[in-house]
Amino acid sequence: MTQAPKGRKTVAAPGSLPYTDPVRLRLLVGLASAFLLAADCAQGLTSPQYITHETDDAFLYLDERGVAIRADKNWACRRTWWSPDTNPEIFDKQTYQEFRQKQIDMGTWDQWRCQEIVGPVVFSREVREAQRKMNMAPNKPDCVPWVPETGRLNWETLDYARCYVSKEVERARAAYRDRLSATLAEALRDRTAAYDELVAKAKSERLAFALPGCGKTLRTVHDAAACRMEEEDRLLTKAEGYFAAYSGRIDAKRGEAAISHIEASGIAMDAELIRDTLADAQREADGL
Repeated sequence: MTQAPKGRKTVAAPGSLPYTDPVRLRLLVGLASAFLLAADCAQGLTSPQYITHETDDAFLYLDERGVAIRADKNWACRRTWWSPDTNPEIFDKQTYQEFRQKQIDMGTWDQWRCQEIVGPVVFSREVREAQRKMNMAPNKPDCVPWVPETGRLNWETLDYARCYVSKEVERARAAYRDRLSATLAEALRDRTAAYDELVAKAKSERLAFALPGCGKTLRTVHDAAACRMEEEDRLLTKAEGYFAAYSGRIDAKRGEAAISHIEASGIAMDAELIRDTLADAQREADGL
C-alpha cells in the first residue's frame, strides 16, 4: 500500500516548456492589433496625417508614402420615415445599383434616403507590413503557413495566429503531464518509468486507506494525484474546448480572400479567451 501524495508544491520536469512564450505572445498581440486596425480605419480617418481621396467605389487615405489604406465605398439607406437611430440597409456598389434600379422601377425611390459611407478596409499598409514580418519571423513552427502579403486580413493571417495558439495549448497540456508524472514518480518511488507506465502503475497501486475527495472515494495513487490537480486539468480541458471552437471558426473562413474587421476582431477575442484560460490554469498550478 502507498500513502497519498504529499500536499507540497511540485515543479515541472526539467526541460518542460512554460505555458506562454513572451516573444510569441508579443507577436500575437501585434497580430491582434493588425486585426483591429481595420476597425479604426473604418471610423472615418480624420487624422491630419492622411489626405482623403474619393473614387466611384472607394475611399483612399494617402500620406507621403502613397496609399496607406483603401476602403470600399458602401451605401447606407433608410426609408424617409425611419428614425435616424434605425439601422440602415447597407449595400456595396453593385447591390446598391441593383437596389436603386429596382426602387426606381417600382416608383418608390423617393421613399429612400441613401448616403455614401466607408465600407470594409480592403488594403492596409500596416497589415501588409505585419504580414511581411510574419513571413520573415525566425524559428517558426512547422504549422505556420506562408501569408500572402495582400494588405488585407486573409485566411492565412488567421491560420498563422492559430498555429501559435495551438502550440501554447499543447505546451500547457505537456506541462500538466510533466507535473502529474513528477507527482506519481515521487509517490511510487520510481523515477525511471515513462508517463504512460507511471499512470498504469498508479492506477493499480492502492492507497493504504481510501480518502474522500473530488466528489468521490479516492482509492489509488492515481486517484489522489489526479484529484489534487483536478482544477488545473479542468481549466486545460476548457481551454482545449475553446481552441476547438476557435479553430472551427477559422476553418469556416478558409478560401476567403479577405476577412472583415468585425470577424477578425471576434476571432482575436476567441484567442484571448483561450490564453486567459491557460493563464488561470497556470495560476492553479503555481498554487499547488
